[in-house]
Parts: sequence; structure tokens; C-alpha cells
Amino acid sequence: MRRDLATTNHKRKIERGATTSQQSPKLTIPYYFSDIARRRQENIEIGDFVRVQGLEKKYRLINLYPQFGSVRVRAVGDIEAYVFPWTGIKPWEGKDETSKTAFRAVLGWLFSGTEVYLLSEPDRVLKTLRINWDEQTTDLQDEAGNVFYGVPWTDLEFLRPQDYHIPEDD
Repeated sequence: MRRDLATTNHKRKIERGATTSQQSPKLTIPYYFSDIARRRQENIEIGDFVRVQGLEKKYRLINLYPQFGSVRVRAVGDIEAYVFPWTGIKPWEGKDETSKTAFRAVLGWLFSGTEVYLLSEPDRVLKTLRINWDEQTTDLQDEAGNVFYGVPWTDLEFLRPQDYHIPEDD
């Protein structure tokens, strides 16, 4: 209800002709939500577990509100969600969480050398050289040794998809 009131008031200011600087003040972006952290793979994303400053519970990040400098989180096992300032949010540093960097390194090693094909050229076999996680692309090499950089994942398919099939729960 409170958020709806803030949104309504914000819309009224816009209708009255408020300038951009009046609509949203300049907010400092905390490190874990910045581009630098994303490039270093240390960023916090929606769905990640986080710690709220001053509280010991484990929370999951549900939503970001950068225009207000806040986030919405839900404690693990709870049904209620809370809104906190984003300056008090840090990544969860628990033993049960695998780091993104380690996870990506293992998957990169597993998929390195995987045979794939372009959807536009199904008869041409290519091998993966490198997976670019943040760009969602892959560097590929054909049989002649030609390298293709930054091929989007949406343009590729595994040559033998049955080798990578994860069975569904029955």
C-alpha cells in the first residue's frame, strides 16, 4: 500500500511538470550492484542469497528498486517480504553456497571442446573454445581452425543433445 502511494505521488509530480532531477535524486550505487562488481563476477543478482546488515538471517533478493535505492528480500523459509536500503545488503558468505566464479569455471571446463552446430548451418560441426557468461556468447572453432568469437547461445544447439539431457523428475 505504501509503495502504491509513493508511486501515485511520483506520477503526480511528473504530471505537474517536474524536472528529471526532481523525479529521482542522484543515488550512489553500492559496489555489489555496480558494473565493476558484475565484471568481476562479485555482483548480487535477483535470486541470490544475501545478508542484511545487523540481521543474522539468510535472505533471498527478490527485487531491486534503484530509483529508491532499496531492495526487496525474503527470509529463507518465510513468506513475508521486506524492503531495505540497498546500502545494507551484502552477499551471503555461507559454506553452503558455491561461488559463481567456481561454478562457471567448472561448467566452462566441462563444456570446453563440446561439439555444437549453428542453427543456420546444421551440417557444420563446431567446437566450443570459451564460454562468455556475462555476454551469453561462446567462442567456437571449426574443423579448418577458423575461430568465431561471440556467437550467441540462441544460435547454437548441441550436436548430440542426449549427452547433455537432464532427466526431469517423474
